[in-house]
Parts: sequence; structure tokens; C-alpha cells
Amino acid sequence: MLNKSIQIGTLALSLTTVFTAANANDAEMAEMQKQLNKSVMEKPFMFNNEQDVERYIKLKLKSGHAPNVRPGRHWRQGYTCADLRAHSLSEYAHCLAYYRYHGRYW
Repeated sequence: MLNKSIQIGTLALSLTTVFTAANANDAEMAEMQKQLNKSVMEKPFMFNNEQDVERYIKLKLKSGHAPNVRPGRHWRQGYTCADLRAHSLSEYAHCLAYYRYHGRYW
């Protein structure tokens, strides 16, 4: 009986140690996530090199090559090119080139 009590006490102490370590780890993870969120939110969501996009479109249209006929992986039904700006500058540029070339979206 005494041996069983010691085993239960040891198990309870072990579990307490594990839960305390997990809670400390959770606090560290929460702080790391908070810092990551802050750094992401400090960056602008819009691309600030619209000149590069315009240059790409003019070059595509001047060369006579049709833009990509397949939409990028972020394209969804009902999207416009503006919806792609938050995902990918290249997909945004391809979308604008396609739209200006064909007069419609994918």
C-alpha cells in the first residue's frame, strides 16, 4: 500500500512538472507569436513598385506575346487583378497583362 502511494505521488509530481513545463512553453510560444504578428503587421500589404508592373505589361504588349493563358494558383472565380496584389506581384502583373491583352479576366 505504501509502495502504491509512493508511485501515485511520483506520478502526480511528474505530471505537475510536465504541465508546468508545457505552460512555460505555451507562454514562450505566445510571446513569439505576438512578436511575429507585430512584424508582419508593420509591413505594407501593397506592392510599392507599380512602375515595375507597368513596365512588364508594356513590354509584354509591345512584344506581341500573349500573356499567360492560365491563372496563377491564387486566382479564384470572381476575382479581379486587384485581389491578387496581396498574394503575388508576378500573378498580379500577369493578370493585368492578360486583362489588357484580352479585355477580360481568366
